[in-house]
Amino acid sequence: MKDSMSLRQLHSQILEGRGVGLGDAYQSWIRVTKRNTSSKSNQSIAHMPGFARQFHFLSRGEKHFAHLLLWLGVMDVREQFPLWPWPHPHPMLEHSERPRPQHPGVSVIAKDAGIALRPYRGLAVPAILSIDQFVTLPPQNDEPQIVGISCKPLSQLIDTSPSDRIRERLELDRRYCDVAELKHLLVHPEQIPKTLHRQLDWLAPLVARDKLNAICTSNRYRAFIDRLNARAYTTPLKVAASEASKGLNLPDHVIRFCTHTALWRLDLDVDLLRPISMFEPIQPGGRAARDTIRKNIFGEMSW
Repeated sequence: MKDSMSLRQLHSQILEGRGVGLGDAYQSWIRVTKRNTSSKSNQSIAHMPGFARQFHFLSRGEKHFAHLLLWLGVMDVREQFPLWPWPHPHPMLEHSERPRPQHPGVSVIAKDAGIALRPYRGLAVPAILSIDQFVTLPPQNDEPQIVGISCKPLSQLIDTSPSDRIRERLELDRRYCDVAELKHLLVHPEQIPKTLHRQLDWLAPLVARDKLNAICTSNRYRAFIDRLNARAYTTPLKVAASEASKGLNLPDHVIRFCTHTALWRLDLDVDLLRPISMFEPIQPGGRAARDTIRKNIFGEMSW
């Protein structure tokens, strides 16, 4: 990423609302463009299931992990969330009106940690850092839970020393969350079984949440799923879907969408850790596998 920035650009990006908002209203602090692409990582602009907006990922691993988190049931993922260097409102204030102390900002945190902040080229302003993902979990005690996630390949960390820049960045991520009394997790793309992320990509319903909810609560979808559940474990999936759609007036593309959506949502208890074939019955166990992965990542915060 280029670290050049003018004060006018910085001011403009802040006024645009970069790094602010929830759900489809969120705007990533860093946006992937032709001008700032990197030769060291697979950056991408992508749609995610349940969202109308585009997501900006700085690596393939970040994209896969964000998709995994949405499949696990998180409410929101905000990628490239800015860690402002100056004092600013507590990150929870977008979720709750309960008074919280102002966050002191990364400049104070970095100074306490003995970590130098690099300025933008030609400016005396510290470059605004971002954490890979800020994730909203379902409420506990009537309030959502926010988790800061640093997603880094394990291979990048094995041979690094505490003074290496990547370790310093991870420490700043951790301390930013700690000061805000938010949980921080260091995760690795290698934690995701390859079969799982391939099938999640294949099956994902890439429509906005309101539209997806309307589809999945409709009488036709529920009738289709009830019939599919009665057939798919003993009959090839393609045949089971065709039989389940009879009398429901569903075009072929809608049958395909509903089948894929049911698999992704686990409305059918299908084991997505095993390759799925449309020409074979499905294997159960997906809900138990999802619960295990959720607990492995979030521990006591599981829901």
